[in-house]
Amino acid sequence: MTSMQQTDPWQELDVFCDPLVLRAPKTWGDPLRSAHMERPQNLEGIIRYVHNNLIGCPWVDHLVLLTGVLYSQNLQYRTVLASLSTLHCGLTLICAELQLPSMRDWNVDKHLLLYLSGQIVAVHTAQQRLAFWRVYQAGSRHEKRWLTNLPHEERTRYAPYVLAWPSDPQELAQLSGWKHVISERQERRKADTDAIMPFYGELRAQAHVRYNLLMRLRKAYHRAIHMVEQGKAVLPFEFEMREGGNDQKGQPATERLIFRLWDRRTFVQHHHSSFSRSVHWYVEHKRRSYTDQKNTYLLEFVRVEALSGKSSPTGLWFLELLEHDVVGATTYGPASVVESRRAWLRAQGYGEDDRNELIDPFEAQTVGVLHPSNSESARFMKKARAATSALFIPVESFCVAATFGMVALQILTANGMRIGELQQLRASADCIIPIVLPRAPGAQDQSPTVHWAVRAIPKGHRQPTTYYFDEEHLRLLSLVKLMLCEHYGIDPKEGSDLPLAFNTATVGYTKMISEPVSAFWCMVWSLRPWKDAVSSSDPIYSGMALRPGHSTLRKNPLISSLRFSIKRT
Repeated sequence: MTSMQQTDPWQELDVFCDPLVLRAPKTWGDPLRSAHMERPQNLEGIIRYVHNNLIGCPWVDHLVLLTGVLYSQNLQYRTVLASLSTLHCGLTLICAELQLPSMRDWNVDKHLLLYLSGQIVAVHTAQQRLAFWRVYQAGSRHEKRWLTNLPHEERTRYAPYVLAWPSDPQELAQLSGWKHVISERQERRKADTDAIMPFYGELRAQAHVRYNLLMRLRKAYHRAIHMVEQGKAVLPFEFEMREGGNDQKGQPATERLIFRLWDRRTFVQHHHSSFSRSVHWYVEHKRRSYTDQKNTYLLEFVRVEALSGKSSPTGLWFLELLEHDVVGATTYGPASVVESRRAWLRAQGYGEDDRNELIDPFEAQTVGVLHPSNSESARFMKKARAATSALFIPVESFCVAATFGMVALQILTANGMRIGELQQLRASADCIIPIVLPRAPGAQDQSPTVHWAVRAIPKGHRQPTTYYFDEEHLRLLSLVKLMLCEHYGIDPKEGSDLPLAFNTATVGYTKMISEPVSAFWCMVWSLRPWKDAVSSSDPIYSGMALRPGHSTLRKNPLISSLRFSIKRT
């Protein structure tokens, strides 16, 4: 066996699939393939999916062959994975209901007619049926094209493993009701947008207020750290913030927020009975999670107190998210705990009626957005809360989310942009272009008016559209760039470009965006050191609707930031 075969994950399927499928001509598994053929994108991820989901299924050979064919057509990893997932889920339900023991019993015309007309698999919606039909049709078309380019003898050998092409695809397309489904989707999106449009001003104001509050908290947090490191205070250090007043109008503060600053070792030492003997040994000897490098600071929220008897204190709007442990994934832990989280989220308006639906509206899946940039800190916070009921605030990651949410909300509600277009913004002169408009000849003030034009390609289009920004939008975008410069250690006064980002969803692991990275792409892919961004594999979902339970928007960290900024109280 050659060294290439030893390291090729494709060979791991040898004992599970027909060797004929794994060595299909003109695919990655072809023994005669060119030595210069580029390795498929994230092949390890696809093989992992096959191992976890397809092994033992009657259609494993069909989908493995489809994988090889799709990759030979230069499709990206996310497209291949989505195709396999959609086909596997659909075939599982269809074959189970029709009691088909193998793919030899698959009759594409008969069985797809039953499925697309709604006579079987009643649990699927019209959108799910349309999605399955589109993926099946696309996969079958790719394989049909691949098969016709093979010699007659090989066509005969591989025909049983190809997804059969329907005899009348137009009839099946009509049965799928694609026009009605798309129209219904558009109407629903329009209704969602129309419903929140009267509240745009209120939403923008609320996002600004919350952003400013978090910036004040971050400033107080860093001031407390500075005092400890200067020897002016010792841990645990308690400090307060006074909120609710207005100095310019002479209005006094109405409430006092009290916090306590810790580091890991001090927290364990002050809660001796809540931690095991081994943990105390690690603390004493500065081992594992308690070394000097990992002994990070922690901010505990202690309480809120009213300063006047006229009204009850408002507090921090995000505390209930921390109290109910719904920041991040909600599916870990005992079933009763998971159901408790889901029940609370449904009561707040998140999710649909399906009790089995995955509800995680505040799961950004991007390190540094809502989640602490240090995963060990996140784990310690959860363990410490479980042991002591202390409520910790990940200040830095919350500030990142509030910044992106506030800026995105200001832009999205002003010029008709959608998430997909917003994420195309680049911090470069050829993306944001000034448009100078001269004043009328008779005007007293002859200074020109400057607007800013942004070119972005809307969803479903191939040509860019122009969107217009004003000075306020540019000012807010500068806040994002300053935040990223601080994160990456770049001096904004030097005018250096932000680092390049790896866009694994569209251009592959080995190709980079040629322009300086967009602030929003930085947020989407990583807030870790940029050189590690290539390891990110988070998908991007576009859309404007802000319905709390909109499932297709669930994984977008920008959507999670928006929800965080405008969370209802």
